[in-house]
Amino acid sequence: KQISINIIGRMHAGWSLGAVGAAITGGLATVFLSLEVFLIIVAVVTVVIFEFVLRWLLAPSEDGHLEEKEAAV
Repeated sequence: KQISINIIGRMHAGWSLGAVGAAITGGLATVFLSLEVFLIIVAVVTVVIFEFVLRWLLAPSEDGHLEEKEAAV
C-alpha cells in the first residue's frame, strides 16, 4: 500500500524468466562448456545484470526493512 506499482507481477515474471533462462543456458552449457567456464560466465553475467537493474530495486525505506531493523534493535 505504500508504493503505487505492482510488485508481485514483476517478481513472478522475473522468476519465470530466470527459470527458463537458467534451464536453457544450463542445457546448452552441458554440451559446449566445462563446468568451470560455465560458472565463471554465470558469475560475470549475474554481476553485470545486477548492476543494470539496481536502479529498479526498492529502497530500504520502501520495502519496510528500516522499520524491521529499528524494531529488532
